[in-house]
Amino acid sequence: MKSGNEADSMAAVNGWTVGCWKLEIDVADAVKKTRWTYDDYESFPEDKVKREILRGELFATPPADEIHHRVQANLQFAIMSYAKSHGGGRCFASSIAVIVSNDTVVEPDVVYVGPSRLGIIERRGIRGAPDLVVEVLSPSTRKQDLGSKRETYATMGVKEYWIVDPKDRHVDVWVHDGKDLLKRAEIRAGVVESLAALVGFSIPLAAIFE
Repeated sequence: MKSGNEADSMAAVNGWTVGCWKLEIDVADAVKKTRWTYDDYESFPEDKVKREILRGELFATPPADEIHHRVQANLQFAIMSYAKSHGGGRCFASSIAVIVSNDTVVEPDVVYVGPSRLGIIERRGIRGAPDLVVEVLSPSTRKQDLGSKRETYATMGVKEYWIVDPKDRHVDVWVHDGKDLLKRAEIRAGVVESLAALVGFSIPLAAIFE
């Protein structure tokens, strides 16, 4: 079993970045490859390693810890419960691909697609901008979640983006203004409310982490 520091550290080799975890990818091939595509993503093995491609660069991270999964499950249950009684939609917790372009494929921690846009959900993933995306921060994904992934979600037109921090127990709510995702709320106590994607939906902050 690797220590927390080992599992959280990242290494970069010619266009691929990986948490210290065993990958079923031939290392020699990874070193030679400088740009990854959706075709590569399709060929990845179905294992516990999370792999995402951002602008041609491969990022791989180890399985998330217990609190990470708990936050995902709590949010998915709350969102789906609300959606079922307010017009419908679909909510997924991890392991579903959001296909942005040929060189960008991500797997958000939680995704919601509204009832009028269910056509973007395909057998292999979501091809288009979800209405709501949630990322749960961890040491190995923080940089991407706050940086390149936020930029990707803004460019593709995601209406609302939540960044959940289990360590500091707070939620940042970002809303698209037509040009970019802007932070509209930083919740450290009380209730977290959707401001664009699921207007009317709210969840107590404590319930997200319980």
